[in-house]
Amino acid sequence: MRRRVTEGNNGLKEDDGMGSVYALEGCGGFAACAAENQRIVSQTACRGRVRPGDSVVMTKWAGLEGSAMLAERFRERLLMRYPAELIDTAREFRHCLSVTQETAAAAAYGVSGMCAVAEGGVFKALWRLAECAEVGLSVFLKKIPIRQETVEICNWLNINPYELTGNGSLLCLALDGEWLAEMFLAEGIPAAVIGCVEGGRDRVVLNGEDKRFLSPRTEDAIYRVWRTGRRFAETQRQNSKKMEQ
Repeated sequence: MRRRVTEGNNGLKEDDGMGSVYALEGCGGFAACAAENQRIVSQTACRGRVRPGDSVVMTKWAGLEGSAMLAERFRERLLMRYPAELIDTAREFRHCLSVTQETAAAAAYGVSGMCAVAEGGVFKALWRLAECAEVGLSVFLKKIPIRQETVEICNWLNINPYELTGNGSLLCLALDGEWLAEMFLAEGIPAAVIGCVEGGRDRVVLNGEDKRFLSPRTEDAIYRVWRTGRRFAETQRQNSKKMEQ
């Protein structure tokens, strides 16, 4: 099923390809920022320059865009469980969605590959980066930066934050990842080394003894939220009709 996310007059809208459109009121600007990020990083990796042992560096935090969208859409319900400060902080993530600054810094350093995190979250972006570079990856789940606000919102909605749309983060491949992360930090950009390039073509996320293979078919977690919301709304309508009868 093909889906599109577009920016309408009232904000961001999702089209599931079947005529169903869900609007996020007040979220205008998300789609424009996503398009700009993808334009900036139009080529995710330069094949032939990436070598086993290179580091994977990630800027900012996982699920930034999705967290801001969900905090905006479900603010009133989230307030029933979490303090307003947590929800409002997540809403402010919308001001962190550009990767212009870190892209310029990474290009100046001469990284061997870059990929802006977008639909499908960090997991899908990692697969895309590795696929373009024609390499394998080993990524450590606990090293992927994530904000507590994102953790709480995703726990409440029972979705995976690493599969949540994540504009605002940039993935880089570099010979000296620690140096690159320090350079980002000197520019005021949070960054961390989260893994390394491997020989072969396996792209895995490690969490202790658990191993997850990355896939290009990773569905963005936010679509599952929309489907759940649609089913809930349909149930409510059916119940209302029964009561009227």
